[in-house]
Formats: sequence, structure tokens, C-alpha cells
Amino acid sequence: MDLGNATILVLGMGRTGNAAYDFFTDKGLSAVGIDSDPNKINTQRHVFYGDIEDVGFWHHLHITQITAVTLATPELESKLIATRELRKAGFTGHIIAGIHFQDEAEPLHTAGVDQTYLLMTGAGIGIAEKTWECLQSPPL
Repeated sequence: MDLGNATILVLGMGRTGNAAYDFFTDKGLSAVGIDSDPNKINTQRHVFYGDIEDVGFWHHLHITQITAVTLATPELESKLIATRELRKAGFTGHIIAGIHFQDEAEPLHTAGVDQTYLLMTGAGIGIAEKTWECLQSPPL
């Protein structure tokens, strides 16, 4: 699978992956997304089908221009598989994983993830920002 000129790879295109993808493209970065749900495929957004839990998938993925990977899949096991396969393929760039529980961080770091991000922290910050915005203007 040729990822074109993308430098950022987003694995998992649910709500978190889509938000990350949009953030990257809004910042002018070239991103590509991969998801195992055919309904999420969108070639205009550079979102392609791929089952990252299938070891054969990794043998056909060209990652030479990728500098960072965002793991936005919900399952810990798929993040572990992706990390191990990326590192086995010689990927030396950054791997960042969204996690649901703090105890997921250690096995991911052991597998080769550089950073983890507790997803509910981001949700809490987002709702606090909206509350702050409301406090700055009078109620309707």
C-alpha cells in the first residue's frame, strides 16, 4: 500500500482518529488514515482500508516517508500489534497511542510506543474549555 507523500499515519478512523487526522491536515501536514471498517474508507480524505491486526498487511505497507504514527484504535491488542510490526519493519519515527486506562501505558511503551495519551483527559479539557467560553459571555 503506497501512502503517497503522507508523513503522518493515523491508524483507526473513529471519532479520535478522525479528529487527529483533521488536526494534522488543518496544520498543513500530509496525513493518511487506515481503518478496518470499509464504511470509513474515503479516498478524498486519504483514508484507506487495512486490517492492522493482519501481519500480512504490514508486508505491503510502504512507510518510508512516515515520521509519526497515531494509534487511535480502541483495542489495546491492535495497538500492540501495530507498534511491534512498525518497529520490526525498522520504523524509527514517533508512535503515539491513545489509551483508555493508565495501565495500558506500560505494555505499549515496552512494545515501542514513544508517548501515550489518556483520552478522557482530552475530553475533560475540551468540556472545561467550552465551560470557560460560556463564562466569558453573558447567558442568552
